[in-house]
Amino acid sequence: RQNMASIVMDEFTQQQQTGSGDKPLDYLKHAFLTAHSRLGPMMRKGGASLAVCHIYSLSGGVSTAAARRSGIVNYRLHVANAGHVQAVLSRGGTAMPLTKLHTTEDNAEERGRITRVGGFITPEGRVNGLFSATRVIGAAFLNPYIIPEPALLSLELAPEDELLIIACTGLWLSMTHEEAVAVARACTSASQAAKTLRDLAQAYGSQGNISIVVVFFNQAMLSGRGRSGSGVSFSDSPRLPR
Repeated sequence: RQNMASIVMDEFTQQQQTGSGDKPLDYLKHAFLTAHSRLGPMMRKGGASLAVCHIYSLSGGVSTAAARRSGIVNYRLHVANAGHVQAVLSRGGTAMPLTKLHTTEDNAEERGRITRVGGFITPEGRVNGLFSATRVIGAAFLNPYIIPEPALLSLELAPEDELLIIACTGLWLSMTHEEAVAVARACTSASQAAKTLRDLAQAYGSQGNISIVVVFFNQAMLSGRGRSGSGVSFSDSPRLPR
């Protein structure tokens, strides 16, 4: 059974080989729709927010050594998201949001879309009384009110790009983007950063799932001379005492 990463790479490879897709981000949109379709009955009445960040080399057929000699930054970041998982880039210490929140509380455009197609939003901010997120994969029974189509973003990575944080609301209800970036920058590894952010979210009283991925960019990598590092932290455990 394929996971999301393999679906993304299948769609990316197909687009590269065939030249299909009117826009360079089409493969990420297709990956979300493919995952939504393949979930089938498993997620017919449930849904999941999702963010995908795909980093790839722009050098194409140019060798790594040649790219290094040219001094060109040769990596691009493509981002797709649906729901309330958020991705944030630290560029020279400044937090740059990469995702778009699809919730009834934060997105007036989404509220308008839902009401235009005949859905309703309760006073508690839930679509047809069930979901606060307006875009997820799964939840097919709420289509066309809740849809799987993601928001898309593309940017070229720069030498001042330091790290990337991808996390669910378990983190973002506890701290701002700027606070999370400051915490991660003070850590010596991506793994330590993910665990520290998780522990702080728990200490601040975050309830439920806390899922965090942190990627540290090796500055040499951005010039074709090194590799990046990543760390992941998940928690469904009992909350730390306050």
